[in-house]
Amino acid sequence: FKVSNSKKSNKVVCLRPENDFKEFGAEAPPHFSVVYLSPDDTSLTQKASDAEVLLIPAVGPKIPNDFFKKTSVQMVQVTGAGIDRVDCDFVLKIILKFVMFSVQVPGQSPNTACLVL
Repeated sequence: FKVSNSKKSNKVVCLRPENDFKEFGAEAPPHFSVVYLSPDDTSLTQKASDAEVLLIPAVGPKIPNDFFKKTSVQMVQVTGAGIDRVDCDFVLKIILKFVMFSVQVPGQSPNTACLVL
């Protein structure tokens, strides 16, 4: 996901620890501006106000609908099987893409799946 419109920031708010990616050599490309936050960070909505992408882990509390009304998020990527993390019907009405990835993790299913709504 690379935004070609110069008015876009290519900002990604990631609710997973940065080390989750560094540990496996899967750091974000330099054309993304990634902000790593804890899901319970009190400044989450403010820091995501100009973000195009929200990357969330499969586990944790549901992202409230109000969050999407107060941000510029156009795509949500869920890493893991956390389809219940957002209200899909609501999100699909206000943003462009919802992507869910389930990747192979040691000790879990060997299947890899991708769901784009």
